[in-house]
Amino acid sequence: MNRESTMPRSFGAAVAVLITALPAVAADGLQWGPTVNGLRMSVALSNDATKDGEIRVTLQNLGDKDILIPLGVIVGNPHLILLKVFLKTSDGESQRVIYTGIGGIGGAVEPLTMGLRAGEAYTMSMRLGLYYVLDRSEKLATFIKHRCQLWVELEVKENQCPNPTTLDSLRRTLPCWYGKVVSNVLQLPK
Repeated sequence: MNRESTMPRSFGAAVAVLITALPAVAADGLQWGPTVNGLRMSVALSNDATKDGEIRVTLQNLGDKDILIPLGVIVGNPHLILLKVFLKTSDGESQRVIYTGIGGIGGAVEPLTMGLRAGEAYTMSMRLGLYYVLDRSEKLATFIKHRCQLWVELEVKENQCPNPTTLDSLRRTLPCWYGKVVSNVLQLPK
């Protein structure tokens, strides 16, 4: 199976971030959240995160079958809207974080999916500047300068799997992953 052909061409431009909820350090040095339906996730921030850095999310398929993972939509550019960023302040208060990358939808919308072979891991980067902390009315890059916890969740319901007839012949053959996977939790600032 050709790895590149399982993803849309524009996917390489996508930026994603992962955060892991229950830390488990692997030989690769990443911390991971729990495995759900064969998939696990890790999140980390780039070194320049408080400027306009990146959230880096790694997905790993620990199952024995290749899978198709819905991540969001392509509206001109890829938007990883199924990857949600969560925050909790040092006093335990949850904060709502919104993705501001899509202002409006006009034109064709395609599903953003990623094919992941059994045993394979793939890291995506999302621009930190595209996230806003709604409850505090500030950019995420500013908010994470204060003590907090950050993690990422991917929740895909079975009805969110794309219609196979709309996919190319290779992705059409992959079973769609669905479930809710949570990354490790980052303690910030580092």
